[in-house]
Amino acid sequence: MAYAFIAVMAIWLGGDAIYWKVTDNRWKRWESGVARDAEGVRIGCRDFTMGDGDVALLMIHGFADSPATFRRMAPRLAAEGFTCRAMRLPGFAEPMDRYRRSTREQWRATVRRELETLRESHRQVFVVAHSLGGAIAADVLMDQPNLADGVVMLAPLIGVSNRRSPILPAEAWYSFVDPLLAFSKTFQMAFPVHYEDQALGDEVLRDEFVPRNIYRAMFQTMRRVRGEARRFGHPVLMVLSSDDKIVDAEKAQTFLDACGSTDKQMRFAEHAKHVLTLDTGWEETSSWISHFVHERSVIAPGG
Repeated sequence: MAYAFIAVMAIWLGGDAIYWKVTDNRWKRWESGVARDAEGVRIGCRDFTMGDGDVALLMIHGFADSPATFRRMAPRLAAEGFTCRAMRLPGFAEPMDRYRRSTREQWRATVRRELETLRESHRQVFVVAHSLGGAIAADVLMDQPNLADGVVMLAPLIGVSNRRSPILPAEAWYSFVDPLLAFSKTFQMAFPVHYEDQALGDEVLRDEFVPRNIYRAMFQTMRRVRGEARRFGHPVLMVLSSDDKIVDAEKAQTFLDACGSTDKQMRFAEHAKHVLTLDTGWEETSSWISHFVHERSVIAPGG
């Protein structure tokens, strides 16, 4: 029995070491083709602000993503009188050494600072968050509800879809594998990002290699949000895709049903997949956001 255990561990560690070396080589090749600015942020992935309305929209991107995901929605919403602030979560779109040092607490602290800054200069503040950004927004606002007047969750990552996960649920796979890895510190994205509009192609500027600590922080955030849904009491609009291989739509709907808000809406983007901010029908989704915020605004945007 002891020999069998040693043999299994040797095979496991050998496989882990091989994956580490292969992934490290692939990451270096990918990194060599990535253009970064003087501060190391990937070109096209910087935070940005547009519009000058009295109602501000803090836009929070998702997992392995950046503010670039809002490059279509932000100009449209700014033209309707909103101030659109697309923030970047710490670590994302940055070099790997900084990526590995980013934490859930850094995400939370950065979102808090962004909301506090907008509060100082705007009459009202709403959050528009995609994927993991939706879970992070809820994580922050459960503790400091006064920072925002409402939240739009676009395909929120409250749970990971199991449609691409063999045998075990995705979270179970991660919980099983993570403690057993001795060498691998980075995972290559195993599946292509999910969108309907094939013309998007390289326009989706996501990180193809993500540190393990980011996955760990992601799962911690999701579990906290699911477990304390009643603490989330903001007006909320949730938009889900009718076909999303990234997020678990059932968990998202369960969160919406369980949350403490008395003002909640659900809409389905019939012709888009996960990347609702850029995918087919993003204009309609933008209109839903605008209508939701207008209805809950004390003043008219831009007034």
